[in-house]
Amino acid sequence: MSAPRRPSLKRKVGGIGLLVLGVLGLVLPILQGGLLLGLGLFVLREQFGWARRATDALRRRWPRAVEGVEVMEDRLLDWTRRQTARLRRLLP
Repeated sequence: MSAPRRPSLKRKVGGIGLLVLGVLGLVLPILQGGLLLGLGLFVLREQFGWARRATDALRRRWPRAVEGVEVMEDRLLDWTRRQTARLRRLLP
């Protein structure tokens, strides 16, 4: 499970953007509405209580899928931290 994160304006804007695209995707055939809604909830799960509850409902319905997304998120965050540390060592 990923570590708790503090409130972030970037995460809120990105998550709400994904939710808006998800709603559009429910009526437009070129967008995957359900996928975008799920990703939006996943991004916002630590920012808002309603998103956390919705993510818990997704976890009950598709436990392996949500666990897989969390593992990918942790791996991406670890990679980002390593690359940031590497860049800091290279730059004076």
